[in-house]
Amino acid sequence: MNTATVSELKSELGKRSQKELIAFCLRMVKYRKENKELLTYLMFEEQSPEVFLDNYRAEMDLLFADMNTTNLYYIRKSTRRILRFASKYVKFVQAPQLAAELLIYFCNGVIEHGIPLGKSTQLMNLYTGQLKKIEDLLSTLHPDLQYDLRRQIRKI
Repeated sequence: MNTATVSELKSELGKRSQKELIAFCLRMVKYRKENKELLTYLMFEEQSPEVFLDNYRAEMDLLFADMNTTNLYYIRKSTRRILRFASKYVKFVQAPQLAAELLIYFCNGVIEHGIPLGKSTQLMNLYTGQLKKIEDLLSTLHPDLQYDLRRQIRKI
């Protein structure tokens, strides 16, 4: 089966009735948890980024608190799991400022929870990779916003 392009899907969806579109959305939501999470974000959380950020920070704090720190292997595994959670929401948001704030909060959590970056090359690469993503996002923002977010990065 050949997958249709976005433009083909867009034109075809424009021809469908509202009932059919609702049925398509509900059918898509049934198959993947990520689709359901994206639809939840778009419908309930996109209009209020402050509430979304507060919820994200609370969830991130819980994930860091539940982290298994018995040995380095489990620390790496837990950190990657938390990063997958963060990356999922970075993918959902369209605003580069919000995406940068999400990643900065992740990096801040890594430092605050005392994850031993110096003991593991993988952890250090993971952390520096996120800093590079943040820099890429910052380059697209207004200089005033860049200044504010860079100050947050320097605190880390």
